[in-house]
Amino acid sequence: MLRTADQIIRRFDSLAAERGTFESVWQEIADHIKGRRDFTTHPVTAGRKRNVTIYDNTAMLSGDMLASALHNFLTNTATKWFSVGPEDDRLTEVDGVSQWFEFVERQMNAVFNRPESRFVPQMHENYLDLVFFCTSVMFVEDVPGLPVRFSARPLSEIFVAEDPAGRIDTVYRKFPLTHRQALDKFGGGNLPKVAKRAEKNPDDKADYLHLVHRRDDPIAGRIDTKGMPWRSVYLSLEEKKLVSEGGFWEMPYLVTRWEKEAGELYGRGPGWNALPEAKMLNEMSKTVLKAAQKVTDPPLIVADDGVMNPLNTSPGGINIVRTSTFSNDPIRALPIEPNIPVGVEMIERRKTQVRGAFMHDLLQILQDPRMTATQVIEISERAQALIAPILGRMQVELLEPMIERVFGILQRAQMLPPAPDFLQGSPMRVQYVSPVARAQRGSEVRSIVDTLGVIGQVAQLDPSVMDNINVDEAARLVVHNTGAPARISRPRAEVEAIRAARAKMMEEQQQHERLMEGAEAVGKAGPTAVEAIGMLGGGAQQ
Repeated sequence: MLRTADQIIRRFDSLAAERGTFESVWQEIADHIKGRRDFTTHPVTAGRKRNVTIYDNTAMLSGDMLASALHNFLTNTATKWFSVGPEDDRLTEVDGVSQWFEFVERQMNAVFNRPESRFVPQMHENYLDLVFFCTSVMFVEDVPGLPVRFSARPLSEIFVAEDPAGRIDTVYRKFPLTHRQALDKFGGGNLPKVAKRAEKNPDDKADYLHLVHRRDDPIAGRIDTKGMPWRSVYLSLEEKKLVSEGGFWEMPYLVTRWEKEAGELYGRGPGWNALPEAKMLNEMSKTVLKAAQKVTDPPLIVADDGVMNPLNTSPGGINIVRTSTFSNDPIRALPIEPNIPVGVEMIERRKTQVRGAFMHDLLQILQDPRMTATQVIEISERAQALIAPILGRMQVELLEPMIERVFGILQRAQMLPPAPDFLQGSPMRVQYVSPVARAQRGSEVRSIVDTLGVIGQVAQLDPSVMDNINVDEAARLVVHNTGAPARISRPRAEVEAIRAARAKMMEEQQQHERLMEGAEAVGKAGPTAVEAIGMLGGGAQQ
């Protein structure tokens, strides 16, 4: 376990050295595609120009569109994008369970929608980093009174390590604080050197480390930091000492990778794939712009001593020349014959490649309002094939940990009602009902509907074929996979009670009909039959 400041700093230096090769690529992406973020450029000057090497913004716009689409398809707070329930589906049949989970969903959605939580803008920043740099970091902070605040941390601050299963279990964050901010956060007693400097220069900055890693020896049953599975340490790099120690019940830093090479810690994806084409596109655009500029404002040929004054090339400018020079043509344009159409054609090809890296064509089709229902199904299946691996990793590394973290914070803040006793210790299942998630499950729904349609037609010839189909389970699967509210689905016990009551009612109705038919038959037989019955009855009595 990392116990001393020296041990923590040595581990940080090792992880920082391992991240060095990624930083150079991230800086290229920032310089040639995004025009934001700094990794190897120091010192950073606030407000400086960041797009001086970008001559074509195709990659920037395409990446922004993909990030916006991910936010809309996966975590759009205007629609329901997740649901929670027990891992064991049989528990939903117990009275009150579905209602409790629905209340939990409403409370969690209220937190995501609160402006103070900053979920929407910070998630968009998170998706931007994920699309361009292919690694993103979201910090989910427990703040009294909010109770949750989301913060997309700059990738330049973050250094990570994995456990043997490939899960992030160690996160370092290196960040600056002014002396005044540090004293407010940690107190002057922990930072004697900073306290002295703050008297003269309170706005000077120093670097600090925040380390969160899995605790080796959490004490079971303890509710203080010693019992928390995640250890939190703040350290001053300037003074090389620990200034604060605590813990978390869940990992607060959610590190997401678009995709990952075996043996690497950080992600690869669209930004990496588009980088070569984007760099070439910038150079080609720069060259074509120069060529067009030369055509519209060509360089001039001027005879030696042919001009009386310095050459004036401004619109409407007048130049006085010697008539003997170059006969009657002392100033001439240098012949320029650039093939601009070829350059434009090559640029368009590069743009197509860049857009393809950011799935631009697929996003455009998905947003086309003119599509038929059949086209929507086909495109959804295509989107499913492209997005499924990415969505799977995002669920494991971002969405599920984030929902579990928010659930834990709300539960500890007593903002959720107590769970039913039989749910204590039962694991919770998170299900995604976003458009992409529904599209992924749509194939199963369509197969159920298609199967029932075919079997229904066969049943017109032989009704016994329906014995092969469990229609109740088919209906429950459709409700489950379409993301419909759980309250529209009745518990099995309630369904059985309704069917039993219906069967009893039908039996009573049939019995009543039989009695009516008997009475009607007796009435049609007439008085003679009644007398005969009476005589038979009298003989029987004798």
